[in-house]
Amino acid sequence: MTNSRVPGSLAGGTGPQRREAVFGLPSGSPPIDASQAVAAACRGALSGLSSGGTEAAAKASRRRQVQAGRAARSPAERARRDALRANCFFGAFDAWPAEAPRVVACYAAVPPEPATEAILAGLVQRGVAVLLPVVGPAGGGWRDPDWAYWDGSERLRSAAGAIPQPTAPPLGAAALQAASLVVMPGLAGDRSGRRLGAGGGWYDRALRHSQPKAPRWLLLNADEVDAFLPAEPWDEPVDALITEAKLLICSPPRPRPPS
Repeated sequence: MTNSRVPGSLAGGTGPQRREAVFGLPSGSPPIDASQAVAAACRGALSGLSSGGTEAAAKASRRRQVQAGRAARSPAERARRDALRANCFFGAFDAWPAEAPRVVACYAAVPPEPATEAILAGLVQRGVAVLLPVVGPAGGGWRDPDWAYWDGSERLRSAAGAIPQPTAPPLGAAALQAASLVVMPGLAGDRSGRRLGAGGGWYDRALRHSQPKAPRWLLLNADEVDAFLPAEPWDEPVDALITEAKLLICSPPRPRPPS
C-alpha cells in the first residue's frame, strides 16, 4: 500500500472542526501534514435526488439506481476503483495525527459493492484488531447487531444475505465500543454526512453502541456521492466519504460530546 499523506484539498481543509470530524480529535490538536495527493480529483459534485415523493420512495429509487450502476461495471473497472479507494483509505489512516486506532470495525464486502479485501489485509498488517459484523446464519434473517474479531487467518463463512462473517464467537452489540474507527458500507452518501444504506437499519442500530467520538468512514464510488440525500430520524450520519478519487470530510461536523 502507498503510505501517502492526505492533502488538505482532498480532506476539505485542515481547520479544527474538519480535523475533529475525520479523526475524532479535539480542536487544539497540532496540524496534519497534508502535502501529497493520494488520488486524482473527483469528477464534480453530482446532482441530488428529486424533491418529489416521500423520503422513503426517494431512497428506494436511489438504491435501485446505485445497484444497477454497480452491477453494470466490469470486474476490471471495479478492481481499478477498489485499488484507488484502498490507497485513499490508507493515505488517510496513515496520516492519523495522534495514536492510530488499535481496533477498527470494518466489513467484508460482497461484490459488486466497493471491495474491502485490501483494506482488511492492510489493517491486519499494521497490527490493527479488526471487528466484523455477525449478521446471522445463511438462509435466515438478519439478527440484531453483533460483532466478532477477525485476525486475517481464519476463513470467513457465508451468513445471512451472503455476507461473509467470522467464525469466532460473537461478542454482542456493545463490542463496537472498542473500535476507534468505524468503516461502513452504503449505497450513497452526501456531503452533510447522510448515508443511504440497504434499508434494513442494521448499521443505524449498531452505531448506537459505538464510541461517540469514533469517526465513521463510508466507502463509496465517486458517482455515489450526492449533493443531497433524504434522511429519516433514525438515520445515523457519517463523518467522511472515501471514494476512488478522494476523501471528503462531511460538513457540518457530526455533534460529539465535549472532551
